[in-house]
Amino acid sequence: ETLIQMMFVEYKGVSFYREASFSLFQLGPAVADALLKTMRGENKKVTQYFEAKGGLMDTAVKAKCGFVLGDLRDPRAVKPLMEAFQEAAKKQFEDAAARILMTYASAPLGVLGDKAAVNILAKQMLILDASVRDPIMRAVVQLGDRSVVPLMIEGMTRTHFIKACVEAGAGQSLCEEDEASYIHAAKAATDHASNLAGGEHLGAYEAVIKDLKVAAIKDYMTKRLARVKAAAECKSSADCWVKKLKDKDPLVREKAAWELSWLKDKKTIPALAEALGDKDTYARSAAISAYWVYGDKSAVPAIESRLEDEAGSATYIKVNEDLKRLLVHLSRQ
Repeated sequence: ETLIQMMFVEYKGVSFYREASFSLFQLGPAVADALLKTMRGENKKVTQYFEAKGGLMDTAVKAKCGFVLGDLRDPRAVKPLMEAFQEAAKKQFEDAAARILMTYASAPLGVLGDKAAVNILAKQMLILDASVRDPIMRAVVQLGDRSVVPLMIEGMTRTHFIKACVEAGAGQSLCEEDEASYIHAAKAATDHASNLAGGEHLGAYEAVIKDLKVAAIKDYMTKRLARVKAAAECKSSADCWVKKLKDKDPLVREKAAWELSWLKDKKTIPALAEALGDKDTYARSAAISAYWVYGDKSAVPAIESRLEDEAGSATYIKVNEDLKRLLVHLSRQ
């Protein structure tokens, strides 16, 4: 229970969440009941800590405990995580902490794979704050429900940005002039729309690019068009997507890993295991997510070797935290 408490403690502005959550994950499924108990508000020490400190206790507890339960792939976390996400969403415009908690809750909802979460995530994924839009949309991509792609594509447009900006209470002229915020929001939508899109979305995606006048975002969207064209080519062919894992374009390699995560074809495990060492961090991250869905222990020696070789590399610090978690998961099989 000390580790659970440490997930919420901050000392002189320093959080112990990352270390405590990973330690809990390493302990394995045995900690699940204690985490669920805490999510139900039955951990007295955590409650006492929030009573003294203040903050969104119920939402924060569900989100942070749910993150560990997500790594443990415990489906009992889905309902409280959806509750935490919805409660945080209600407060998103008045409390920056609520928006942070939305990101904490969305990530495990993505990895848990329960499509019951798609609708509540989709309702919030067009939030104008790109730092929140991005993790919510990534969770939707992990869930693999293409029905929301048209909404993501709509989120790529300037028309949507201005409309949503005005509805949030800003003046029309201010929204029209805020090009930086539009570009950040549009980039997030573009990244995830192109990763989730099927070939049937190619025309709608191209139509957005055609109408663009801002060169920077037009170039960004055009580069990611290659993903949607790959979807039109490969459709649901696992063999085709395995070939795309070797594509010269890292954007296409990332898309291929996501597609394989939804197909779950066991024949593709060796190719996906090799992709765990992709030099592009985004492609590697998608491969890690996919391998966690249906991979086996055969990749363990290669993962151990890679983690050792890249121990001093600043480039892979963040993505290799997920690779370490994958290694722990596979070692338990």
